[in-house]
Amino acid sequence: MVKRKTQNLGINKLGIVSATKGESKGKHSLLVGLTSLVAIITLASCGTTIDYSFYNAEELEDNITSLYSRYERREKNGNFDPYGDDFEPYELVEIALHKYELNEQSYSIVSGLTLAAFNTRQVTHVFNIKDGDEYFNEALSTSGLVNQAHRFYQKDDTVTEYHVNGKSNVSEKSASYDKDSFTEYDLDSFEEYYGKQFSRASIYIVSSKTVLEQEKTTTSDGNIVVSLDLDPILGVLRYVKQMCVNGNLDNEPVFEDTNVSFTFDSSMELISLDVYEHYSVKILGVDFGSEGWVREEYHGGESFTIPAVDESLESYYTEVEFDEN
Repeated sequence: MVKRKTQNLGINKLGIVSATKGESKGKHSLLVGLTSLVAIITLASCGTTIDYSFYNAEELEDNITSLYSRYERREKNGNFDPYGDDFEPYELVEIALHKYELNEQSYSIVSGLTLAAFNTRQVTHVFNIKDGDEYFNEALSTSGLVNQAHRFYQKDDTVTEYHVNGKSNVSEKSASYDKDSFTEYDLDSFEEYYGKQFSRASIYIVSSKTVLEQEKTTTSDGNIVVSLDLDPILGVLRYVKQMCVNGNLDNEPVFEDTNVSFTFDSSMELISLDVYEHYSVKILGVDFGSEGWVREEYHGGESFTIPAVDESLESYYTEVEFDEN
């Protein structure tokens, strides 16, 4: 049985009552109030499963409009201090994410490593681009067991996914796509399929309702790092859908630990995201533990031309060394 670090094993779809905060040794712990004790975790001889559909992701989000307005007022009046205590650390993350989303142009590059079942090393490369009201996303995920490539283009309210020219044309940093073979989604159906809206800066849900522990530190160059332990169910509601597609999984993973560390500067400009995750995946009825590391580097306000379907981004993907200890 998986031991789960969570305070949210039961919650109804009407929302969460409250959050209480305490402080110990520089850390803030947020314990989410529960409105029900409905069992959504099934423990059986075949392993652990979670019914993620029981939850509503939008009801777990904070009111970002109100929070960002409070930040803007303080910033305009000259009394915003990101190093102070006027905002909770997780609120600073929400502000930085939203500020990044307001950019007309931006791009980010993601590298990931997963130690999966059967001692498999799975490598992930992702490229995200925003150019006005158009978006681009490529996700490559390869290992001895997985060979997945997905390329998406969004214009207005339609997302088009171009299919690969066979699995043999997928490598760690490139893939060949068929411009005549594609699937179109409206935004709702795409989010149901992939868990994602490209207008969001993060697929994780960061809010007062999903953060278990938080810590804020300052680096030697004045940047701010906020490290958050997310509820391993509520924080990953959208992410598990993306994992199933990119990892070619038949079952949604069950998380034990999800730690996300956002780095931003004193102007609240996002710099990077580092993730450590520990989860299990069911294969042939057996749970296999996996560990993953992710690094995302943000470039807010910088333009990057959306590539053509037959254009490779291989030269932009770099190798990232992860501490696997």
